[in-house]
Amino acid sequence: NRGSFARPFETIRALELRSQDKYHESEQLLQQKLQATKQKLEQLETQKKDGNSMVLSAQQRKAEEGFRQELVETRRALREVRHKLNHDIESVAVGIKFFTIGFVPLLIIVGGLGVWMLQIQREVKSRRAQCSTPKH
Repeated sequence: NRGSFARPFETIRALELRSQDKYHESEQLLQQKLQATKQKLEQLETQKKDGNSMVLSAQQRKAEEGFRQELVETRRALREVRHKLNHDIESVAVGIKFFTIGFVPLLIIVGGLGVWMLQIQREVKSRRAQCSTPKH
C-alpha cells in the first residue's frame, strides 16, 4: 500500500509568505481600526441604554452614523487588502501552472514549425537548383 506523497512548491510557498508579509501590516492596522470603531459604537450604545432615553442628541446621532460609516469603510478596505493578497498568490500560481503545463507543448509546437519551415526552404532551394541547371 502506497502512502500519500506531497511535494510542496517551495518557490510558491516563499512567494506566498512574502506577499502575506507585504499585506499583513496593513491588515493588522485595519483590524485594530475596526476594533476601535466597534468599541466606540458599543460605548455610544451603553450611553443610550444608561440614559434610559431612546432619543439621542444630534451630536450623538452624527457620531454614531460616523462610526458606522467608518466601520463599513474599514471592512471594505480589509476585504480589498485580502483580495490583493489572494490576487498576488493566484497570479504566481497561474504563471507556474502555465510554465509547467503549457510551456513545454508550446515549445514543441514552435520547434516543429521551425523544422517544417527549414524543410520547406531546403525543398525550394533544391527545386531552384534543379530548374537552373541546363539540360543537355
